[in-house]
Amino acid sequence: MDSDIDDKMDVFFKRYNPDTISSARKLMTQTNPLEFANQGIAIDVYIVDAKLNLPVAPHILQQQLVECLRIPEYKLKVRNLADPLNELDEPEF
Repeated sequence: MDSDIDDKMDVFFKRYNPDTISSARKLMTQTNPLEFANQGIAIDVYIVDAKLNLPVAPHILQQQLVECLRIPEYKLKVRNLADPLNELDEPEF
């Protein structure tokens, strides 16, 4: 991930009194990642986990991040712990 975007995210999250913010971790390049399936090409997906101490709805956080980072909305997804898609990410034993 571009270090400029990483820096902007750190500054952005400070307004929500973060408890923790992970470094961006890259998943393997994917052709049709679940939440980005309409891209039509192989893309890199990065994940940043943040635990915030101030409440904010995921759709509001997503819109604010899109504006802050100046990226198209379809390139960014925000989930909270209650999102049903999180169950798909959990490893099965």
